[in-house]
Amino acid sequence: MTTPTLQANRTATVETGRTRPGRERIVAEARERFVAHGYAAMTMQEIADAVGVTKAALYYHFSDKEALFGEAFIDEMERICAGIAAAMATETRLAGQLEAVARFLLDASGLEFARLIADLDRYVALDRRRELLDRVPRPRDVVRPAFETALANGEIRPVDLDVAVSLFFSMVFGQLRNAAYGTPAPATNDALASAIASMVMGGIGV
Repeated sequence: MTTPTLQANRTATVETGRTRPGRERIVAEARERFVAHGYAAMTMQEIADAVGVTKAALYYHFSDKEALFGEAFIDEMERICAGIAAAMATETRLAGQLEAVARFLLDASGLEFARLIADLDRYVALDRRRELLDRVPRPRDVVRPAFETALANGEIRPVDLDVAVSLFFSMVFGQLRNAAYGTPAPATNDALASAIASMVMGGIGV
């Protein structure tokens, strides 16, 4: 079930300059349906019907369903990054920020976002996936400045920050991928978020 927080993030208007108004509307409708139902369950005709255009109009803007999914994935990642930034703004120290980010991703994104990630791996060709990931906003770029501040403030010891940030997201997204593939979570989202933050700080904290 979509949470109010995630729904608010999804319906917020994001002016990226990447698309024209008609194209933006198609991407927004496709994103909602890919996130809610999954890549395999949606057809270009169903998306066209939801937008109120012909299927030919979709193919005018997008070469195929993979290309449309890629734009929808970028659109959703923009909203996820905005949500991460908002979660971090509620805390001042790194431990609290990491727990808030992990909770947001586990809680507000949940199975739907996990499905989007799993579908990217499962249905998008490797070369197109690599190209797409070069364009997509990166959550790590939102979080890394918090690690830099923590290092400057003496909250953490000198470490390779890129590695530390990568390991943090690997733990979080690993849980999301497990959920997408039907593996039950070993604990509540609150407990997982706290444990992930504690493991990071236990490894690099002073």
